[in-house]
Amino acid sequence: MSDSVLPSCSFNGPSGASDLVFAGLHGDEGLSELFEYRVTALSPQGELKADAWLGKALATTLAHGADKPDLHRVLHGYVCGFRRLADEGQLHCYEFLLRPWLWFATCASNCRIFQNQTVPEVLKAVLAPYPGEVEWAQTENYPALEYCVQFGETDYAFVSRLMEEAGLYYFYRHDADGHTLVITDSMSEHRALEAGDQLLWRGVQDNNFQSLWGWQVQHALCSGRVSAVDFDFSKANTRDASVLRADASIAKGHEQSAFEHYHYPGHFNLSAAGETAAKVRVQALHALQQRVVATGCAPYLMPGATFKLSEHPEASQNAEHLIVRSQLSATCTASTYGVSTPYFSCTLEAIRSDGRYRAEIKTPRPSMPGPQTAFVVGKEGEPLWVDEFGRIKVQFHWDRGEQTNENCSCWVRVAQPLAGQGWGAIFLPRIGQEVIVEFLDGNPDRPLVTGSLYNGGMRPPHELPKQVARSGIKSQSLGARDVYNELRFEDKDGAEQLLFYAGRNQDITVRNDALEHVGNDRHLKVGGHSFEQVAKDVHQHLGGDCNAYIAGGHSLEVGADRSIKVGAGYSMEAGADHRLKVAGGHSLEVAADSDTKVGGKFRLGASSLDLKGAQTITLEAGQTLTLKAGSSTLVLGPKGVAINGALVTIDAKGKVDINGGGDSSADSAEAPKPIQTQKPQKAQQSREADDGRG
Repeated sequence: MSDSVLPSCSFNGPSGASDLVFAGLHGDEGLSELFEYRVTALSPQGELKADAWLGKALATTLAHGADKPDLHRVLHGYVCGFRRLADEGQLHCYEFLLRPWLWFATCASNCRIFQNQTVPEVLKAVLAPYPGEVEWAQTENYPALEYCVQFGETDYAFVSRLMEEAGLYYFYRHDADGHTLVITDSMSEHRALEAGDQLLWRGVQDNNFQSLWGWQVQHALCSGRVSAVDFDFSKANTRDASVLRADASIAKGHEQSAFEHYHYPGHFNLSAAGETAAKVRVQALHALQQRVVATGCAPYLMPGATFKLSEHPEASQNAEHLIVRSQLSATCTASTYGVSTPYFSCTLEAIRSDGRYRAEIKTPRPSMPGPQTAFVVGKEGEPLWVDEFGRIKVQFHWDRGEQTNENCSCWVRVAQPLAGQGWGAIFLPRIGQEVIVEFLDGNPDRPLVTGSLYNGGMRPPHELPKQVARSGIKSQSLGARDVYNELRFEDKDGAEQLLFYAGRNQDITVRNDALEHVGNDRHLKVGGHSFEQVAKDVHQHLGGDCNAYIAGGHSLEVGADRSIKVGAGYSMEAGADHRLKVAGGHSLEVAADSDTKVGGKFRLGASSLDLKGAQTITLEAGQTLTLKAGSSTLVLGPKGVAINGALVTIDAKGKVDINGGGDSSADSAEAPKPIQTQKPQKAQQSREADDGRG
């Protein structure tokens, strides 16, 4: 029998598997790939039912014989396809499509969020439900991802993307009881072939299980440099500080090796992470830049295993290599029941073990097709939950997580109408509101709130469509629900209005001039005190009357002169005492008559008193009029006139008449006219900023 013949092929799996007769095999497998084995077998038990095999584990052992137990290979997988072929004689022929348990991850897709977890931690969480073992063989440290979203991707596409970008790759180890997924980032984690690490080079086909022929060394030109750029908004004091740059290169000696792959966005938020990402990308480009293609007939030539080549005429080829991909083929030359003589061959691709393998970065990131909406969430009991940048937390409608709190998402930036250094506009969405979320560059890991929406639970502040002419801004107190502030525009024809409403306090500060023009009436009503302080002059011009009513007292203090000029009459009425104190002189000039009437006593005291009348002076008393100077007196009473003095002198240049019995010509003092005050009109009540429905 030739060394290329496999005299022993067996099955282990569902009931009846051990009775199957091997008829053929074709398989494809590689690093960071889902293997696929198409196994053809004959059944002596009659017809097989697909439901009895689909989803079940099946192992096929290809062995050389009892004399060479190491020269065997176990192919373990799950039956993912079942097909009946043409019968061979009395036997039914079937094809079983075997795939790894990781293939089940292509059958499930999800939308979910991972926060503050490393790539290995995310992978463990995603792969946990699947029926297989994982061996973690990574040697590098992986930073925690602040926010990582699986959106609409299959679990397989998601874990493949994460591993490719992080520099992780995987292969399988098989035995009769199962296959283990080995995830690694290091060439040191690979084992030598089970049958020995030495393979012989042959220039032509050789049926020795431990030889290779058709050895071809292939070289490919590829880019020698990878650069990436991203943006960190938290460092945006300057453009240079906020733009993160990373690059990595691998020098090659051939021409045209300096081409560069430039990536934006680079999908990193730290320069160190960017350098790692660029290094992984350039290593992935060069992983298969030099590779070997060869053919052998050993079943144990599997991806992930290493071997040493010997006896190659070119000494540099006699080195350790890592198998990165292989194609298996086994066929039978005869298939009489109980007799099976399959022949086996394998074409492999390998790279030098002293290099660095990285899986090709080929799994695309999901691109969000457009904006979504989400609800604003936050810490329980808080109406508002933001950070120093005004970022918020949201919960997407597709998020199936049980929690609805501040841990539902990363901090999400909120677009504002204007944003400057300490100036601009800011409106912070509150917990429970529905907001519009877009994604920078379509990346689900980078959400951005761009607006908010009214819905069935959050109605507009105005009754629509009745009040379609109203627009504006209305806020809501974080405490009492009936306290709010509002700026409202009413554009209804004939009822145009601009309304300012402060739910509690209003503060207005004008650094320079403030100009106000009211085309018609102006009403001001103050429910408490009113205070006004003017640093300089006050100028008022009233085109009509000025009417003021003061229910209490009125105090006025003037630090310098005070002048009052009245163009017509001037009246003042005091309900009680009237006192006037003048620190200096007092002058009173009356162009016409002056009348003073006192209901009680009238006292006039002065160091010197002068009364002068250009024509006459009349003093009238109802009973007695007394003039007194020192000890001398002049008394005028109803009985006559009495003059008393040490000396009385009457001196006249002309005639002196003294007569009695007649009436006096003095007129009675005229009482001033009563003052008629006019009360001011009451200020109209300002229109309240209602709830928008009145």
